[in-house]
Amino acid sequence: MLLINHDLFPTLVGEFKEVLFPSQCDEIISYIDKSKFKEYGALTGDAVTNFSGEIKMQDFFPENLIEIVINKIQTCINQYTQKTGYSSLIITNTWISFQHPGSKLSEHTHPGSHVSGVLYLKVDKKSSPIFFSNPNPFVKFSEAKGTKYVNSHSKFNPEVGQMLIFPSWLSHGSGEIENMSEERIILSFNTSLSGEPKYE
Repeated sequence: MLLINHDLFPTLVGEFKEVLFPSQCDEIISYIDKSKFKEYGALTGDAVTNFSGEIKMQDFFPENLIEIVINKIQTCINQYTQKTGYSSLIITNTWISFQHPGSKLSEHTHPGSHVSGVLYLKVDKKSSPIFFSNPNPFVKFSEAKGTKYVNSHSKFNPEVGQMLIFPSWLSHGSGEIENMSEERIILSFNTSLSGEPKYE
């Protein structure tokens, strides 16, 4: 008998390599004012963020890079929406997070957003990965092993300049793995439909 495969309800995580050059990432980092950064519930251990739900990229980017970065991120969002069938999406808010050795990112989602993303500004081989959890609540009851159909999560190891885009409802975090790099710096963002009010 011939097996005809039907992969039902797939979830797309878009991976974009070298969205920014390392030198551009370094310039952004050197421009960041950490005076308004604070601890946040999703981050445990030695970690801070400027997440507030209201921050725009223009608030903390070097003027010469604002347009370049926004255009590159928006281009990646457009590619993702064309592939997945979403309507046109725009960036509504963005934030930067710093993690140091021993810190973790708790599993969470991004309510009120359609698609979210993370851009890695400073990471190395000791940086914690990002885990995306299988949205099927019944997969944990499966006795099958070793295939994409029964995995409880998928993992990505971060690279400088790399960006991941994913549905905002997809639960993610660093699992039980602590960050061990001296400094792990990411830029995250949320989106809304063009013309929607800004999400808080």
